[in-house]
Amino acid sequence: MAWNVGYAVTVDPANRTIAEGIKREREWWDKARDFLQRGIENTPNCPDLYFSMGLLYLEKYKDPCKAQEYFHKAVNAKGAPINMNIRMDAVGRLEARAMENCGDIMGAYRRWKQMWYVDHDQVDQLWSVVEREIRRLEDLLNVPDQQRVFPKEQSKPAATS
Repeated sequence: MAWNVGYAVTVDPANRTIAEGIKREREWWDKARDFLQRGIENTPNCPDLYFSMGLLYLEKYKDPCKAQEYFHKAVNAKGAPINMNIRMDAVGRLEARAMENCGDIMGAYRRWKQMWYVDHDQVDQLWSVVEREIRRLEDLLNVPDQQRVFPKEQSKPAATS
């Protein structure tokens, strides 16, 4: 609704102005939001619905704070995803990025670390992405070397004499 119909109404030749097309597109975003909200109310343990709502807020409404709220609910929903194309590891990464874009850099750092400190053999995750983001945020937050997940001192080559 928000993506396909929303786009279709923006290019509808019946629009008298560009503004009319934009207004109609936003109406479809709102319809999609209301539809998802009804789904969440009726099926509160379905991570797919929370994920879709988070994506709607992130990509259409450009509201990372609201998106983070729904991504968090998706990650913590009790049910299994119905749509097998939704990768819950990716939802966790989206949550951490939305958290940072919402201004909670320390919270994002904690979330990335939480993802890192699980059994890597038991969880399907893009570990290089998680590591990269932890390293980036450790630099951004000026985390002391002894408190880092990836201390800088270990990555330097040993001095030779």
